[in-house]
Amino acid sequence: MSAYRLSEAKELAIYAWISTILSGLTVIWDKPDRERPALPYATLNISSGPRGEGTPDMRYKEQDTYTHTIRKVFTLTVNIYAENAYLSYMESLINSLNLSTTQATLRAAGLAIRSNSDPVDLSRLLDTQYEQRVSADFFLAYAGELDDVSGEIARVTYAGEGYGFTEQTVEAA
Repeated sequence: MSAYRLSEAKELAIYAWISTILSGLTVIWDKPDRERPALPYATLNISSGPRGEGTPDMRYKEQDTYTHTIRKVFTLTVNIYAENAYLSYMESLINSLNLSTTQATLRAAGLAIRSNSDPVDLSRLLDTQYEQRVSADFFLAYAGELDDVSGEIARVTYAGEGYGFTEQTVEAA
């Protein structure tokens, strides 16, 4: 892989999870310029996102700086092409979402599994042969962080008379 849509760690974790479960298949990222490998194989594609979900959590980091954390969600589309048992391959992949090893692999890269769609049989006639294909979407999430320097006023000096003093400096607590 040369270009990453998420981060190298996240995409390598996704690839490790799927290639481990589908050990009898060639697993590739879906790119327009890639040649089709020999059957059976699986393609991976980030088909939507990442997009923010919910209200960001804002935490004080240091004077004048806050960290905003938001849940980022995206859809990973997996297509499996095989002459036989293509639905079984997808069933194994979907069932793997419950495995602690799968969850640990993804969690190490900061990813969490949210859910998946039902598998859809997209088999069709291609040229003169029938191509067996099944597709499913996997919905994953991670925390995105962004620091914000707010420009807040941390110190105010009051000069003048009033309330029994002539000058006072007030600092934010």
